[in-house]
Amino acid sequence: MGVSSYKNKNLREILIGVIYVKQKHPFGGIPSGKFDHALNIIYTELGWFIYEPQTGKFDKIENYPNEILWFIF
Repeated sequence: MGVSSYKNKNLREILIGVIYVKQKHPFGGIPSGKFDHALNIIYTELGWFIYEPQTGKFDKIENYPNEILWFIF
């Protein structure tokens, strides 16, 4: 996403990070299970979103059903 911003000569780059979660509940086309999972967290003018890169699904962070263990920005 950062490279895309650069190539399009955008003045601002989006804020994006990685989160690590316990996937106890399904989200974005990924089933529940007893495993940990990594997703992206994105900040826009509409607030924070969780983005599932495997399926392209996303939703506001307040609708995310799983426990976030840690994140990196």
